[in-house]
Amino acid sequence: MKRLLTALLALSLTALAHAQTYDATTDFSITQGNANGVWSYGFSSTLGGALTLFDVTDSFPSWKHSVVQSLGAPTIGRNDTGGVVNGIPMGFLDLHPGPIEYTVLRFTAPSTESYSLSAQCFIGDFGDTEMFVVHNNNTSSPLFFAATTDTNPFFSTSLALTAGDTVDLVVGKKADFFFDSTPAVFTLIGSAGASAPEPGTIGLFTVGGLVWIVRRRALQKGN
Repeated sequence: MKRLLTALLALSLTALAHAQTYDATTDFSITQGNANGVWSYGFSSTLGGALTLFDVTDSFPSWKHSVVQSLGAPTIGRNDTGGVVNGIPMGFLDLHPGPIEYTVLRFTAPSTESYSLSAQCFIGDFGDTEMFVVHNNNTSSPLFFAATTDTNPFFSTSLALTAGDTVDLVVGKKADFFFDSTPAVFTLIGSAGASAPEPGTIGLFTVGGLVWIVRRRALQKGN
């Protein structure tokens, strides 16, 4: 019985371990290129317009564009300075739109499976921005829209993605782009498709196995 219980537990843990977490903050880098794995950093001149990738970096660290830039924006960076900068807490991503540009943080699905998605923007600098979460550039029907980030808008959902699908966290300038540094978090957790049952399914499987063991032992004693 002990061996079977161990096997059931190992199976449960193995299935859970298959889930892959993609965290835009943890994964952020200016040394791995752009795109950086599943993440791309850039901007669009209109909401839903073509994504232009940032092509230069600075020590903040952040990504910017060598041509399209006004007062350092648009930009995507992470505050690694050790203190609060322009309303961005230490360790947070900063999405700052430009005078007409939307800043876009893009996730490209590496595999076909279901993903648990969570995204949040926070009040940052003195300015106010707007937040969008967009699947496959469908801005006419975004997954989520918040007209202001002053209320720290949060969004989460489960989303079935095909390999190559995109999910964008987009920050827009609203009235103007001054003081629009916007703290953000963006995370997706893959389910590893059919090979990895959901946690609830794993729990039911394990409990079912225990019930089967108990019943079998009872029958053996009865005989």
